[in-house]
Amino acid sequence: MDGRPASEFMIGVNYWPRKTNLRMWKDFNINDIEDDLNIIKRIGIDYLRIFLLSEDFLNSDGLVNDCSINKLKIFLEACRKRDLNVFLTFIIGHMSGKNFNVPWESGNGFYTSAGIEKFAKYVLTVVKNVLNYDNIKGWILSNELTIFKRPNRNEQARLLQRTFYLTVKSLAPNSLISSGDVLSDLQYPDKVHDLTDYSGLHLYFYDDDLIRHRTNYGSLINVYSGGKFPVLLEEFGFSSSQFSDESIARFVYEILWTAYVNGAIGAFYWCFSDFNAEYDEPYDWRPLELGFGLVKSDGTLKTAARVFNIFKNEISKFQNYKRSRPEINVIIPFFTFKDYTSIPESYGRLFRSIPGPLLSSLQMSKSFNIQADARYEEFGLEPSKLYIIPSAPVIKASTWRSLQTIIDNNKSCLYASTFHGSWEVSNFHDSFTHLWKEIFGVSNVTVAGSKGIHIKNDFKIKFVNNFGNYSKDDEIKIYNAELWTYNIKCENAYPIIVSENGDTLMAARNDNKSIISVIPFEYLHSRDIIAGNELFKIYKSIFEFLNLDINSSNYGIEYSKMNNDYVTIEFAIKHDPSILYYDSIHDNKNVIIDPYKLHI
Repeated sequence: MDGRPASEFMIGVNYWPRKTNLRMWKDFNINDIEDDLNIIKRIGIDYLRIFLLSEDFLNSDGLVNDCSINKLKIFLEACRKRDLNVFLTFIIGHMSGKNFNVPWESGNGFYTSAGIEKFAKYVLTVVKNVLNYDNIKGWILSNELTIFKRPNRNEQARLLQRTFYLTVKSLAPNSLISSGDVLSDLQYPDKVHDLTDYSGLHLYFYDDDLIRHRTNYGSLINVYSGGKFPVLLEEFGFSSSQFSDESIARFVYEILWTAYVNGAIGAFYWCFSDFNAEYDEPYDWRPLELGFGLVKSDGTLKTAARVFNIFKNEISKFQNYKRSRPEINVIIPFFTFKDYTSIPESYGRLFRSIPGPLLSSLQMSKSFNIQADARYEEFGLEPSKLYIIPSAPVIKASTWRSLQTIIDNNKSCLYASTFHGSWEVSNFHDSFTHLWKEIFGVSNVTVAGSKGIHIKNDFKIKFVNNFGNYSKDDEIKIYNAELWTYNIKCENAYPIIVSENGDTLMAARNDNKSIISVIPFEYLHSRDIIAGNELFKIYKSIFEFLNLDINSSNYGIEYSKMNNDYVTIEFAIKHDPSILYYDSIHDNKNVIIDPYKLHI
């Protein structure tokens, strides 16, 4: 994953025709489509994701409509003439807010043996018919299948995906295959790494904190990759009826670069065109869907359309560069994407949430000119200057033992935060670690049977030692929170932060190799209880305390490094329009990405 050459970043768009939208195959008009393809090529896009609307392609017996197949061939040939590559999407039940008819399916027929058999026959027929089109680069199971038909058990969806994967691979072994689903079981890497070739993220989310909003795109790519698994930003975008065209254009530029520097294999915008279809379903009740295009319904380019050629030209300068190895590894806990007996589902929901503690930790770690990434606990610990465990209820016993060995041998440092329960997560019948003293130099002195230290409403925490940007006796006020946490006692450690009652809330081991916090700062940031600038200050203090070589004064810049055999380049993406200078960008080996200075 870290070795993706710059030249292989796929710049794409999700495509329905400008004049016929979802009636593409019913009212097929190749002349109108060719006009669209010419625009797509002109604005710098090389990949299209298209949709085989199920009701147009097969009947109730799963037999394929030959007429639609012929139209598909005509379309593929028109793309091939223009050097446009195509990803085909098969099961189209859900699309743009409407669930369409899938003729061969009734009830949850997708997931029965008869339904899967019909689907496999359909896929086999389509693939055989278009296999000679070498511009088909990807095959996608569905568009957001689990919105259309949620399986009774997750294993049912994985069986359908497995059938699709094996059927296509038997004929097109070198093509990319994925699920096309929302962030579900069909996208979680450790569940589908042998059933798909990449995780295809569909990201539409909103936030009061726009810096956090922008950085979360790249952080989600980090999380769904774990440094091991390819990730494609398969859908992203906003409607012109939601926001101004200029604002959307700067957002698109920002996210294209964020996807690129965080190691994605590509980014596909949703979608090509606005539609003049107020009376068509689903646009009648989903008017925002009329305005997601890069071009207006009359073919006029919107501001965002101009961004793609700019971006494409800019990344062409970095041929043969790859993403540098991380110096900071944020650990993705074992329960994030996988089910375990006696592990509450609330743990996984917390760590998959947007925003969430994982994303907050990554955001802050990438605010410094030191390479940070996310790694799955279950894949083992890779060499790193620092490991971070952010606001986790529990980590595997074997991981703790590995961390102890690494730290004791002076090979790395560790910062970890935890808690014992909150207004939305109860982890009282759990223990963060069994090696409190060995790793952190503290003992757990929480009273037997209690929930731990109860922190509620507004409270203050106090620094009792100088710590990075904080001086002794500095205080942080935390508002509107309710937590229970561990009572820890320093043994081979010393306190850094205490409560108003004198309870130790953060401590460092005497050799300064590990830090434990029983205040889950990342969790509180993700729930808007701690501001971004405060969490940045805490992280900066941690990094300085642990002797990491950092240089940054603002969490509104996202850093990432790429290298070839000769040189390392540091990219700095400006997510905060108020930043007027870049104190860590100092020579010609650095690239500043500033969407607010983009001439559009």
